[in-house]
Amino acid sequence: MSETLTSQFEFIKHAQSLKNIERAVQAGGERNENSAEHSWSVALLLWTLEHDFEDEFGTKLDSERMMKMALMHDLVEIETGDVSVWDGKKRTQTERNEGEIFVTLTEKLPHSFQSELSDLWTELQKGKTMESRLVHGVDRLSGAIQRLVTGQGWVNEGHGESDLDDIQLEKISCSRVLTDIYTMIKREAKEKDLLRED
Repeated sequence: MSETLTSQFEFIKHAQSLKNIERAVQAGGERNENSAEHSWSVALLLWTLEHDFEDEFGTKLDSERMMKMALMHDLVEIETGDVSVWDGKKRTQTERNEGEIFVTLTEKLPHSFQSELSDLWTELQKGKTMESRLVHGVDRLSGAIQRLVTGQGWVNEGHGESDLDDIQLEKISCSRVLTDIYTMIKREAKEKDLLRED
């Protein structure tokens, strides 16, 4: 067996650990969503909305790149765990270490794959391309959608509409499609008494 295949196999095995990283958002029933489920959700949302984004911006997007960014964007959580978006201080501290963690996770991979992952990671962190901004926006909306569909909402968390706006709008304002979906989320959440105006 080649060293290349062995290193990829070790990476694949380690990546399965993302299924064990619990998020603060419920999956339904008695358990919380895990980070692997969240990554799948982000990828599915991007795929579903791809043509809407292209119509909005009048350009062809690199959907393969977006899918890959979605699938790998939380791999560092294998080491850091999921940090709540509401915990700004801890989130900032964690983000400082993510680059080093990412290098450690990928350093034994074949050069071409490691380079691809590194390029995608850098693109996502810089957030300058349309694809990376959309991944960030959908990443943020995914949690809100999950809170809506499970009935978890925000009322019991002590957060109102302005709190939600504070964490959502900075990420989703790059796209009218995303802000329209966010408006739908808030409207339905208010109708179900899952979100209250401040």
